[in-house]
Amino acid sequence: MTKPKVADSSDATLHGQQQDRETEAINQVSARGKAWLELREGTKKSRNGRKAWYPPCCNTLLLPSLLLPIGGVLWGLPSTPGLVLVIVTWEWTLGMNIWARAALFGISLGVAFASWCGLVVLELGVIGFLFRPSKRAGSFSSGSCMFIRWSVMSALHGMALAPLGLITPSLFSQAYFWLMGCRIGAGSKINSATINDCFNLQVGEGSFITRGASINGHVFENGRLLLAPVVIGSRALIGTHSQICPGCEIGDDAVIGARSLLPKFTIVPPGEVWAGVPATCIRTTGGGIPTLEDVQVPTSLRLQIEHVLRDSEQSIDLRRPEPDNFHPPPSNCRLTDAP
Repeated sequence: MTKPKVADSSDATLHGQQQDRETEAINQVSARGKAWLELREGTKKSRNGRKAWYPPCCNTLLLPSLLLPIGGVLWGLPSTPGLVLVIVTWEWTLGMNIWARAALFGISLGVAFASWCGLVVLELGVIGFLFRPSKRAGSFSSGSCMFIRWSVMSALHGMALAPLGLITPSLFSQAYFWLMGCRIGAGSKINSATINDCFNLQVGEGSFITRGASINGHVFENGRLLLAPVVIGSRALIGTHSQICPGCEIGDDAVIGARSLLPKFTIVPPGEVWAGVPATCIRTTGGGIPTLEDVQVPTSLRLQIEHVLRDSEQSIDLRRPEPDNFHPPPSNCRLTDAP
């Protein structure tokens, strides 16, 4: 009968040391994991605390909110001449027939409203002339002086946007754009009120900006304000409801199609027609079609176009084959109807 083998003391010692090492490794991993979890929870709490303590909309909404009472005063002062006309008309027509009195009173109200639109636009333009920024390009933080001046200009344009849309185009609107810093060439016509950064717009001679076109000279990137001027050449046309982003340069005799989006820092060569979202060159103003090398399109779309053109060159002729004894008629042969 075989006796059971007794474990050696050295083997037990080695086994105990191995278990101790494994336990120590597990404890180290657990400690590191626990520290990592605590760090992640602390980072999350600090982020939530910063969001709760400092909302991201504070900088952009605080200044316009403070300007609301001032905006009420600026809107109310230009209505004084119109209200005087209404009061005088009311007192002057007391002894007249009710229909004649109502007609004259309605005319006075219309004239008062039209005068208010023109005067409030001129008033806000004069204030913008005093506060418009001296720098037209650059990157600025939310607490800089340039950011505050840009915010004041944006608030003024927001207050003028409603009456400006009613009187554009007119001498009042052209004067407003000039006072706000827009450089307009001779014979150019701006038929849109949504010129959001007038001080960053330069228009050449004989150009036309149609109604609904939006031109922006600013953009927010990584929490900073980026300003870049928009330059429009001579005899250019900006289509209806198109959007021009900051830093774009549009050449002479160029056309931007309706409802097109011109990305920032896009250069449109002279004499080309651009359209689409994003806008690309579709033809020249003379009617010609540009080559594939002149069209600025994404790489994926360019490869698809080249693939289609390559397949069209190797296309199979599916027409009915001509017989061997077929001879085409001469070029001077005339076809006559049968008798």
